[in-house]
Amino acid sequence: MRLFTLFTLPRSSWNVRRSIWICCAFGWLAQPALAEVSESLQYRYYTVSPYGKEALWQAMDRASPIREKGQVFRGDTRWQVVWDLRWEQGTSGRCALTRVQTTLHATITLPQISGDWDAGTRARFIRYATALRQHELGHVDSGREAARAIDRRLSAFPVMSSCHALEQAANAAGFELLEQARQRDLALDQRTGHGRSEGVVLPD
Repeated sequence: MRLFTLFTLPRSSWNVRRSIWICCAFGWLAQPALAEVSESLQYRYYTVSPYGKEALWQAMDRASPIREKGQVFRGDTRWQVVWDLRWEQGTSGRCALTRVQTTLHATITLPQISGDWDAGTRARFIRYATALRQHELGHVDSGREAARAIDRRLSAFPVMSSCHALEQAANAAGFELLEQARQRDLALDQRTGHGRSEGVVLPD
């Protein structure tokens, strides 16, 4: 038997947007207990080209595909934490975990410059894009910390009275740690002014 639940927690900010997708799966598999964490990070880019007498920031806002509720965003970070639990049930009905596999998938969307921009504009863009990337990586770190914490917590779970109790407790523990990661994201944006203090500023 395999149970599957999917939850979403979207959140947006000044010039970046990120969504946290949370997935948990449960099943049966008799094997020695083990735990592992894996992760992947991908980059996606959209092209910013000059048009008429547009300023760089105007061209970026025109080119950006990241739009939500009438707002345009220049950078986007999405991370997904997936945990897969396998257990064994004894004849008494008590359940013990035999495997915990936790995976982080993260995708960052950023601008890239193209076309006949002058040297000064290109230099400003490079500074901005570099700072934006670093800021977004800070949010990926929140997902990484969550994945590692979930793996540690769940791999140390005790034997429980039933598989239903194990499922409920594992979900609760995972969601608690994901909420902590969400709070770290909020604190990072509050501390940096959504990256402004880290150089995510583009003069007119």
